[in-house]
Amino acid sequence: MEVAAKVIDPESLLNVTIMHEAFVNAVERIERAQALKDRREDPCCLALLGESGSGKSFVLDRLEEKNPSIETDEGTLKPIVRASVPSKPTIKSLAEEIKSQLDPNDTQKRYTENELTRRIAVLMDECDTDVIVLDEFQHFYDRTTETVWEHAADWLKRLMEVRKKANRTRRMLIVSGLTQSMDVIQQNSQLKRRFKAPLFLPCYSWTSPKERAQFAACYNGFAEIIGQHFVMPDVEKNMMYFRSYCATGGLIGYLKALMHDVVDVALKENKKKLEVEDFTTAFNQFLFSNPDLKVGYQPFSKSFNTTPTASVLQQAFLIAHPPALDKGRKISRTTTASLPGNSLVAKELAQMAS
Repeated sequence: MEVAAKVIDPESLLNVTIMHEAFVNAVERIERAQALKDRREDPCCLALLGESGSGKSFVLDRLEEKNPSIETDEGTLKPIVRASVPSKPTIKSLAEEIKSQLDPNDTQKRYTENELTRRIAVLMDECDTDVIVLDEFQHFYDRTTETVWEHAADWLKRLMEVRKKANRTRRMLIVSGLTQSMDVIQQNSQLKRRFKAPLFLPCYSWTSPKERAQFAACYNGFAEIIGQHFVMPDVEKNMMYFRSYCATGGLIGYLKALMHDVVDVALKENKKKLEVEDFTTAFNQFLFSNPDLKVGYQPFSKSFNTTPTASVLQQAFLIAHPPALDKGRKISRTTTASLPGNSLVAKELAQMAS
């Protein structure tokens, strides 16, 4: 009897987290802060920062896995609520996003800002929510107009002051985003006072032996998984480490995406043994999926110079650090007082916080 071949799915095959040092440190620090949050008078606030592809989402995914939602007879308990900050956030758009995560069935769109605030406070108690996670926190800073959306940041700060009804403790806030998220925190004195030292997820540097070893360990972790189904290229590992570094800029999220495309190429071509040329095909596929990356070389081609020259390392650096807004330009501020209706929302939150 013929046995059907096992179907390999690149998504599920590489749906793993490589426990590199920065990842472990970030997870452990969040867990320590989470364990102590009920002993603090002020809300516990942490910022998880890093370039796109540095692994912030993996850290937050791990946090959600350890604190899953639980269905009970009374409803759903959600110890962690994770929402994304909308582009150009207003109080209402941010509140709607948080509300939708707490209660997806509440589709009413006619709430006023005050009603939304009260609704969120009630839902957080009903869901026994301990931690609020906000992704894309850099959206509080509008790079086009150089404006900090301070009215929404002020509302968030006041929301974190609202105590849990059961034990009168406050909740924990974790914000995740690009490094310019710190500009938002530094510009708001109330947020600045509540935030602890930020957690940074790096793009590993090739010039640091320690970081180079960390990147190599991550490559080996993915290669070991792929090697259970395919034969990896028979070349010197140090060469593959450097080529992969130049392809990803030292970002673990990009490395994972590249390895996903390597598996995808192998499956499409029905290959069991991988060659370096397959990595070239995967790299071009990876670039097509990430059109914002501007790369002027082919790190897996035969002609690529694997000597880590300054020009090559600069190219790799730009993969992880695309040119951003000139940081020397002044950030203007949109104050809460200048926005109609926000004084009512502030008063509502102050009453619930007391």
